[in-house]
This record gives sequence, C-alpha cells and structure tokens, in this order.
Amino acid sequence: MRRPRAGMLLRAIVPVHRYLGIGMCLLFAMWFATGIVMVFVPYPNLSEEERLHGLGPFDSVACCTHLSAAFAASGLNEAPQRVRVTAALKRAVYHFHPWQGSVVSVYADTAQPLPPLTVTQALAVAREYRHDTDPSPIAQTEPDQWNVPNRFDAYRPLHRIALNDADDTQIYVSARSGEIVHDTTRVERGWNYFGAVSHWIYPTALRKNWALWDQVVWWLALVGMVSAASGVVLGVWRF
Repeated sequence: MRRPRAGMLLRAIVPVHRYLGIGMCLLFAMWFATGIVMVFVPYPNLSEEERLHGLGPFDSVACCTHLSAAFAASGLNEAPQRVRVTAALKRAVYHFHPWQGSVVSVYADTAQPLPPLTVTQALAVAREYRHDTDPSPIAQTEPDQWNVPNRFDAYRPLHRIALNDADDTQIYVSARSGEIVHDTTRVERGWNYFGAVSHWIYPTALRKNWALWDQVVWWLALVGMVSAASGVVLGVWRF
C-alpha cells in the first residue's frame, strides 16, 4: 500500500513543479535581461565626487562655533553616529547623523538649527550646483521611483528640481540639510524602468512600503525553493 500512495504523491508533485518552474523560468529570463541593462545603465546615483563638486563655498572666517554648542542646539539626546560640516546657501552647516532617525542640521556660524528649505532656497542650491542651468521646481516629493531607497529617509522631505539642461537632469535637494542628495537624467530614468526597477521588483507603489516589498521577495524566494526541491524529488524518483 505504501508504494501506490508514494506514487500518487509523487505524481501530484509533477504539476506543482511544472507550473512553478514555468513561472520561475519567466522570472529568471526577466532577471537575465534586466541584469544586462543594469551592466550598462546602473540605478541613478549621485557619486561623492559629484556631491562635493557641487557644494558651494562658505566663509571660513565666520565658521565655526564650538561643536558642543551646535550639538546642544540640535536637540539630540545622545552622541550622533557621525558629524559632517558642509556648505548650505554659502553658510557652513553641521550635520548630525543620529543612530536612528533623520539628520539634524545646525548653522555652524550661529549654532542655530537650519529651518526647512523653501522652494526658493532649493532653487538657489540648484543654481550653485550648476551655474550653467536655469532650474525650475517640480515638486516637494514623497518617495518616488528614484528616491524610494531607504538611504534617503534621513533627508526627507526632498525638493525635486529640474535643471532644464540637455540631459534633462533632475536633482533632489534635502529640505532638512540643504544638500543635493540625488540626481537622475532622462537616459537613466528611461532605461532603469527596464533595468533596476524590474530587476529588483522595485515599483514605487510596492517599494515605498518596505515591509510589503520584503514579504514579496521572501515569498518569491520560497516559491523558487519549492520549485527546485520538487524537481530534485522528481529527478530522484524518475532515476
């Protein structure tokens, strides 16, 4: 009696393996094709060199108040993970990065907290970044397709600014720190819908809910494991 039951069970696994395998093969084909796109057009990223190149000057004579005074003005209750000093609107600014939560920025010359940047101020930051352009505001944006990764959470909200150049460059200026934290071009945006966005299963509606996106990836991994395990079982049985 055991052998017929085992045979029935194994025969029941056949359609499971077949149809899961078809679905996973289509998914792997998509990953292969989109991976090729990613080799040539990676996900948009503002490099450290580009970010530093775009920073404006600040008055080194007026800078800076003692770091302890700036830290007291930040309102943080514990020592930050790191501290940076950069220029924002031609003034030196301390940026305190807590272990959790958003960056806190304080003017280095007065030890006063940096107020949220207005659209006009964000445009001024864009003009300092690229003097050869005539920037215009697009939106103060919630997570969109190009700033949805978690690494931008500490800098939100972000002003999205169009530089109106030949590459149709768009930059994201942090309203919290006064810094440019990201940029994209028309080519990067166009190709990455067929590259990283598809490869990482990264549509905005899904990815902005990190827990949901994480669950989708885990379930896809589970489906792949079931498909592979059932194939091993059937292979041994057939052998």
